[in-house]
Amino acid sequence: VEAAGAAEEPVEALAPVAGLPLPAPVVKVLGPVEMDHASGKVEPTKKGRLLEYAAYLALNPGSSHTAIDEAIWPNRSREDNLNTRNTATSKLRTWMGKNLDGEDYLPRHQAGSGYGFLPEVRTDVDQWNELVAGAPLRASSENLELALRLVRGRPFEGDPPRYSVGAEPIGQRPISQIVDAAY
Repeated sequence: VEAAGAAEEPVEALAPVAGLPLPAPVVKVLGPVEMDHASGKVEPTKKGRLLEYAAYLALNPGSSHTAIDEAIWPNRSREDNLNTRNTATSKLRTWMGKNLDGEDYLPRHQAGSGYGFLPEVRTDVDQWNELVAGAPLRASSENLELALRLVRGRPFEGDPPRYSVGAEPIGQRPISQIVDAAY
């Protein structure tokens, strides 16, 4: 029995259990950009740029190759971007892994469809939006507490500005909602 007013245990990240698959990846941007539950391997030297790419895709589903190139690899020739994007996409696909049905969380690009993850890949911004529904001042105290637990720092904290081209407008909305929720 817990004493009244005892501190609640922090929510721990789910650890893999032998024989059980991990839940779908979660791209986290409410603080330093991170990814939970990716089941593949990633080269440590590629992780930062792939996290940026994952955040961009998660927050901009259906993006065209042109939009991705301008956001992630600006000031490069089209040929360089094609090779770089294809290599990065393949590495990100490998890192994220597959769902229970054997589908890649980052499906192969189909002409005209844009780039994006399977619907089960989520972001902490998605979780935040479900909890506060765009109106922190009208959300329940319980939902506000859960939403504030998602915040690990300033959105996109630590990303070099040139790598976060698409992050500024997306980052400003959660910042103002975080302030409202904390109030």
